[in-house]
Formats: sequence, structure tokens, C-alpha cells
Amino acid sequence: MTAAIPAPAEGRMAFWLILAAILAGAALRFVGLAWDQGQMLHPDESNLVRGATYLNLQWNGDPQFYAYGGLSLFAPRLVTAFWSIFDPTLDVLAPHMLAAAARWISAWCSLGVVAFGALIMRRAGGGPMLAAAVAWLLALDVGLIQAAHFGTTDAPLVFVLAILVWLAIGFTAGRLRTPIWVLLSGVALGAGLALKVSAVPMALVPAVAALMQARRLGLRTFLLAALGGGIVTAAVFALLNPYIFAHWDAFTSIMDFESGVVSGRNDVFWTLQFIGQPPFFLVAQMPWMSGPLLPGLGIAGLVALLIAAYRGNATARALLPLGVFALVWLAYVSSLHAAFIRYLLPLSLPLAIGAVWLVAELAGRWRSAAIGILIVTSALWAIAFTAIYRTEDSRIQASRWLIAEAKPTDVLVFEPNDSPMPTGVLNAPDFTKGLLELRREGDDPEITRAFAEQLEAGDWIVMPSRRNWMVLPRLRQRFPAACAYYAALFAGELGYAEVKRFENMPRLFGITIPTTDAEETFEVFDHPAVRIFRKTRRLDRDALTAAMDRYRWACTRPET
Repeated sequence: MTAAIPAPAEGRMAFWLILAAILAGAALRFVGLAWDQGQMLHPDESNLVRGATYLNLQWNGDPQFYAYGGLSLFAPRLVTAFWSIFDPTLDVLAPHMLAAAARWISAWCSLGVVAFGALIMRRAGGGPMLAAAVAWLLALDVGLIQAAHFGTTDAPLVFVLAILVWLAIGFTAGRLRTPIWVLLSGVALGAGLALKVSAVPMALVPAVAALMQARRLGLRTFLLAALGGGIVTAAVFALLNPYIFAHWDAFTSIMDFESGVVSGRNDVFWTLQFIGQPPFFLVAQMPWMSGPLLPGLGIAGLVALLIAAYRGNATARALLPLGVFALVWLAYVSSLHAAFIRYLLPLSLPLAIGAVWLVAELAGRWRSAAIGILIVTSALWAIAFTAIYRTEDSRIQASRWLIAEAKPTDVLVFEPNDSPMPTGVLNAPDFTKGLLELRREGDDPEITRAFAEQLEAGDWIVMPSRRNWMVLPRLRQRFPAACAYYAALFAGELGYAEVKRFENMPRLFGITIPTTDAEETFEVFDHPAVRIFRKTRRLDRDALTAAMDRYRWACTRPET
């Protein structure tokens, strides 16, 4: 597809459409940015803030957290320093301020992807109206919107990808001289690695661009460009991560641990949900991130784009580095054990471009209508999803209710590795709290006995999310005691009854859209369903143990 030179009227209309997309994207990203009232209910965000506090702009410090890179830890602190210029009383190291700064960065980076998406499509020769369509799809992309509300590295990494693609198109089109392109791409890639080392596959973008120009460059210049790009990338990475050289063993140990988690070599509670999941589980999650139509059209468009590039289509060739990265990335993340939905986020840009390119190629005179339908469906899903940020977080709602209903002397029984409740935004009584060690493995009667002791002492059971009750019973051979506990609890045999459930699911036109089929982290970080059970009759530990033992046979029988 080679677009004709646009008429001035078309160019002006496209400009206003792109501007409208950016404004709509800003509203969807910045509204509700303080959705948890500064509680840092996203665990990765709280880890990032803790690391930023330890570093405090000291290049030789120890963040005691290495899963994210130095740029991700220094940047929020730089933002709070900037804010303090206008408010000298600001506590620049207050965790809630650093979290707000990290989210501010994520929101701006997510919005930057919208603008760069339009620039990429325009620079590739797609024409102004197709650039506007890409901008709208990215503005409405739920994955990018959700990432904007988390102070993590996800949105900034997609922004780095967009910059690399934009630079690659400029280089292959002859608009950037080789030394300038090598320098800028090296800086961008080095910054990406300084956000998180998982940015390594983004090196595919400049690598494909260089290979496309290998004949023009010649062997000597090609090798010098590759060497120079590697040196610049390494230098930027080292500059922004100086502390890792002083703490090399800790850094490499964490990198090994994280790679083990992703591959399934290391068994941790946050990947239990992936055990036994069907093949291509992550691919099936794509509509949650990008809407009902975009994933299929986007993937088909990327494949068609590669074919068209092989046949010499100018626009497709310009987009080839992005297309190669996207398909390689999709194949890679689809093979991982830890199929976290956020791993799909780098595909938001290529999916939008691939879908628009495919529709423009195939729809003919119905092109505008087809793109319009695609945008409308994305808009409906984006409006439905962002309802969660226009309502008080379900954990804060539940905390408020629990404080009003429970007596200060009551005992609250909680599940492991979940959000603390009542949350810190409320002046809660100092409740006595018990913990059910649900993740104890094996068919040991003592585990059930320990559960019974906690349940006997408790007055309430609080489930802040689905992290345990939707996962552990499914793994009954490994966690038979937890399986039996949930079976007895939900059957009403433990003397507790569910009295309240707080949900803040996506909704549109009065219709609620449950996200329980989505990958766990899509829901539990920002809109978990909180379930509260109240003791309605008192049972001693022997009766409680016997009630759970009645379900033991079902939880220990061999798989068929």
C-alpha cells in the first residue's frame, strides 16, 4: 500500500483526529491515577518505591531490589525533586509521593506511545488518516491504560520500543545518518535495559533495520555500526545502573531467580496459577488487553505485512523491524511458563499498526467503516474498563465496611500473600489477625488441625482477592488441605457464612463484565473481588477438623 500525497483538507482532518486521540488517551490515563489513595496496592510498585527510597539519587547506593533497573528507581526520585521546586515542603522520599511520581511517569510514557504510533505510521508512508486510526486504537488500548495506572516499567518499556521503531524507520528511509541513528538507538536501548533487562529482545528492531541496509552500508560500516551501537547501549546501561557492579553477586542472583520464575524452574506462589494451564493460554488473554477485534486482526496484519515486505511493498518494508520483533516476541512469551498478561503489552503498538494496515489493504471503499467499527469496539471496552478507576477501590470499600461491622476485639483471619486489610487509609482498630497457612503442601493431618485452630479463634475470614481460592483447590494433589478447607467453607460447614462481597468490575450501560477468566494479575492488582465471611456458629477445633476431613477423600484421590 503506497498512499497518495494527501490533500490539505485530509491532512488537517487527520491532525485534529490525532490531537483528539491524544486528549482522549490522556483522560483515560490520568483520570483515577490515585485509584488506591496512595496505598501502593500493586506489589511491584511498592518494591520499586522501596528501591527508590534506598537509592535516593545516590549512584553508589544499594537499592536492595534488582528486578528493575536503575532508571526505573532514579526516575521517580527525580520527579519528586522537580515537584519540590514548586512545593518546598514536599517530602520527596514519602512512599506515596514516589508512587505518585512513578505512576505519573507511566501515564506520560503510555500517552507517548499514542503520539509515536501516529508518527510511525505516517513516517512509514501509511498516510495521515491511517496514522490517526493507529493513534485512536492506542489511545483506547486497555493494556496501555492499565499500565499507566501502575508505577512500574511496563508502559515506559513500550515507549522505548516506539522510539526504537521510529528511529529504525528514519534510518531505513535515509532520513537519519548512520552515526546519528547508532547513537540514538544505543541510548534508547540502553535506557530500556536500565528500566528492566527484559528489554533485550527490543534489540531486534535496530538489528533488523541494520540488516535491511547492510548492502548499502557495506561490511565495514555495518560491523562498526553494530560495535558502536553495542558500546553506546552498554555505556548507557552502566551509567544508569552503577550500583550493580558493587553488588554484582546480588544482581546476578536476582536475574537468575527471575529467569527461573519465568521458565518455571523456580516455584513461587505468584506463578501457581499457571500450573496446568492449556497451551496458548497467554494468546487467549489478548482480548482482555486490546479488545475483541484487535488481536486477531493485528496478528493477521503483521503476518500479511511480512509477506508484503518480501514482495517489495514500501510501507510494509518500512514497518518490517516492528513486524519481526512483534512475531518473535509473541512466539517467545507464548512459550513461557509464567504467562503474565503484562508480557503482551509490547504488542499493543504492532497490533494497532498491523490491524490498521490489514483493514486498509482489504476493505477497499469500506475501509473507513471497517476502521470505525474497530475503533468503536475498542472504545466500548476502554470505557467499560476505566470504570474501575472512577470508583473507590474494592479493598478500601471492604475495609470501610469491616471497620463499621467488626468489634475491635474481633479476630480477623486472613489468607497468605495478599493485600493487607483494613487498608492504611482508614483509622482502623488494632484488630487481632490470624493467618491461614494455606500453601502448606502434602496430606498431613496436622495442616488441617492448624487451620482448625485459626478458624476456632477467628470471628471473620477476609479474602482480599482470588489469589488463593481460585488457584489452590485446582491443585488439590499438591494442596489437599487447602482444597478440603475451601470445600467445607463454601458448603457452610465451618460455621462461617459469606456476608459481603465487594467488586469493582468493568461495566458499561449497567452491564458488569467479570474478569475472573482473565489472567490473575489483570484483576487482583487494581480491581479484585473481596469476599468477607462472618462466624455464624461456634465450632471447636475437633468439629472443624472433622468438617474438613469429610472432603479429604475428594482432594486426595488420584487424578483421572
